Amino acid sequence: MKMSLRVSRIALVLLMSAVITSISFGQDYVGVETCQPCHTTALRTFPGFSSWQNTLHAKIHLPPDATTMKGNYAQTVSMGASYGNATVTFRVDGANYYVQLNPTTGSQVEYQVVYTYGGGWKQRYLVKIESSYYITPVQWNLKGYLDNSTGDWVTYNPQNWFTSTGILKPIDNAFRKKSWDKNCAGCHVVPNSKVGTVATNVVGTDTSWVYTWGNNGS
Repeated sequence: MKMSLRVSRIALVLLMSAVITSISFGQDYVGVETCQPCHTTALRTFPGFSSWQNTLHAKIHLPPDATTMKGNYAQTVSMGASYGNATVTFRVDGANYYVQLNPTTGSQVEYQVVYTYGGGWKQRYLVKIESSYYITPVQWNLKGYLDNSTGDWVTYNPQNWFTSTGILKPIDNAFRKKSWDKNCAGCHVVPNSKVGTVATNVVGTDTSWVYTWGNNGS
């Protein structure tokens, strides 16, 4: 009886060691396709791999094209009187989409959209400045869930981009603190590595944040 109990304890210790080792030396992100062989069919709330690929969970950030971009890009979006009535406009050049920031004073600044952000009820846009991503100050609201027969533009955190007089804010440390990498990525995308997902980069007096995430090709 004592020998059997001792063997059981040894087996339990070995099993726990194996589990801890597998966790400690787990692989970095290898892509969702790696999960497919074991998760093809539905289980509890999981609809199955193929069905999951068609949900918005799998489509939160997509490269821009005529299908993924939902807004009316011929329209002008006012930031409102609280921001000097500065505006945002858009430019489409083939498969490339651009957001144009138009301050009350100073020159227009244009950024290329690198990823969509959503598209079920509403859609925002990610642009890349230096090494980080930022959400532009506009949001497209669809008529209904996945119903883009009509829609409307609204502002989205214009205070991150414009002063109260409609002047563009400088790209400084205060601006960089509002980056998608620093504030949003951790809850919305899969990290590329099990450690060190958000890097704080300091160059002289400049500080920025860069999030390394799986499936990011930009």
